[in-house]
Amino acid sequence: MTRSHTTRFVLIALIFISIQILVGAIGWTALKAINATRSYATGESLYSKGQKSAVLSLFKYAQSGDKQDFDAFLGFIKVPLGDRIARDSLDRADPDFEAAAAGLRQSLTDEADIPSVMHLFVLLRHWGPFAKAVEDWQQGDRLIADLVSLGERFQSLQKTSAPTELERHQFLTKIDSLNTKLNALEYNFSEHLGDAARTAMRLVSVSLAVCSVVLWIAGLWLAWRTYWRGIERDLQLKESERRFRDFAEVASDWFWQTDVNLRISYFSQSFAHALNEAAEYVLGKTMNELGIEVFGGDVKRYHADLAATRPFRSVGVKFSVGSSLARYWSISGVPVFGDDGNFVGYRGTGRDVTAEFRGKQALEEAKAQSEVASRAKSEFLATMSHELRTPLNAIIGFSEVIKDRLFGGALEKYTDYARDIFTSATHLLGIINDILDMSKIEAGQMQLYEEDVAIPGIINAVLQLLHQKIETAQVQLTIENDQHLPLVRADERKLKQIVMNLLSNAVKFTPTGGRIAVLSSLDPAGDFRIEIRDTGIGMTPDEIPKALAAFGQVDSSLARKHQGTGLGLPLVKALVELHGGRFSLASERGVGTSAVITLPKTRARRLAA
Repeated sequence: MTRSHTTRFVLIALIFISIQILVGAIGWTALKAINATRSYATGESLYSKGQKSAVLSLFKYAQSGDKQDFDAFLGFIKVPLGDRIARDSLDRADPDFEAAAAGLRQSLTDEADIPSVMHLFVLLRHWGPFAKAVEDWQQGDRLIADLVSLGERFQSLQKTSAPTELERHQFLTKIDSLNTKLNALEYNFSEHLGDAARTAMRLVSVSLAVCSVVLWIAGLWLAWRTYWRGIERDLQLKESERRFRDFAEVASDWFWQTDVNLRISYFSQSFAHALNEAAEYVLGKTMNELGIEVFGGDVKRYHADLAATRPFRSVGVKFSVGSSLARYWSISGVPVFGDDGNFVGYRGTGRDVTAEFRGKQALEEAKAQSEVASRAKSEFLATMSHELRTPLNAIIGFSEVIKDRLFGGALEKYTDYARDIFTSATHLLGIINDILDMSKIEAGQMQLYEEDVAIPGIINAVLQLLHQKIETAQVQLTIENDQHLPLVRADERKLKQIVMNLLSNAVKFTPTGGRIAVLSSLDPAGDFRIEIRDTGIGMTPDEIPKALAAFGQVDSSLARKHQGTGLGLPLVKALVELHGGRFSLASERGVGTSAVITLPKTRARRLAA
């Protein structure tokens, strides 16, 4: 049974209990009235008995003159006199209940009946049937007073002189007359009191029946009204719950609730969809057990709010299971307290902010890359200003010497300068070609002019071009070419450019006495593999990505010292990938570098002769 049903049941039960109490109170009042009427009837009997005993004693006294008979008369007459004291005390505008109680005790009324007798008299004093009985009572009190006065006169006569027979006869006649009147009044009193009691009983019975019916009708009406209002509230509550669930299911946000131990006790269906789990799996688990964890700067604030049972808003949480991509949510919650003020859990909402989070991440990464590109651009321009000016200054200077014949007719000297001009111009052309090639590749305009090429032949051709440079660098060179390699379908000029750049870097950054190895073979997968290893200055693992980035340089000072633009490795990587191959670089600072070119086996042609 729900709490609302229990409340209605208790309320209806209280209504009927109240009805029973009211009916019982009315019945108890009726019983008290009946009991008081009985007390009056008993009192009338005592009154009559006392009056008759007093008359008999006064008769004896009138005949015998014995004082004991007069004392007996006084004793018996106290009962009617007590009734008179009680009536006179209660018949006032401000009743004297203490005096009335004393009078009732004198009239031999039972102590337990005294309160009901007094209250009934005050309540019904002016009510018709009872008022007639009171009038009889008043007349009887006057006759009792006359009887007492008659007895006292006879006693006075008895003390002064013996009464004559005539006086005695007259006295007895008056006593008999008073007694006759008292008997008639007692009969009337009994009849009127009976009429009052019967009328009161009918009124009490009718009132009790009417009150019972009215109270039961009122109770049934209240119970019926309470019942139907409860049904209406249930219907309203169900409609409210249905409306809430409909909103919860179609809302983009999802709703959740936990118990005091922060275990999920309710959630909307969209939450289960977000978790991609069945409802039975979710219920009873904490967010940590479900793989949901708070991240970033919200961790401390979130746990502080939980510890203090405070509301929390827009807390970032991450959900990831296994190898699936992480999802990011924003949750808000408020603490829930019971009627006794004790904490019973949290309830709140959540929404998926994965797109916003990844967008923010991408924006931050783009900003970082932009900053890196900006720095690379600045470094590149600084390097280019040196790389371009150096050969240009040489070309201009030597050309001016030749033009002005500063050395007269020394033809050999001018020939050396012309050679220097050619070397500088060639170097300058190489820089410009690298820049143009990189720009074409980035613009997607670089084309391959493919033909069948022998990889050992490419390597030998590059070695002939760099022969003088290698000898000048005084490094040890080792060549290991597989002469049975198949021909490869590739752009010969670009393949030479790839090997030229890598070998030039190896010579440039390998100190005197160092070693360089050039190897070509097929790897276990059947792909073409060209590797160039050196024992040069090397790079740290963190510097490799920078070296492979366009216009990126590991160290600007090294570039200036060794005449580098930072385009060699990015150009190699781009040209290799243009052939559908892969380029990898492994290096260790102070140990050396290994550059590996892999071309797919799909480019293989017939075996080389």
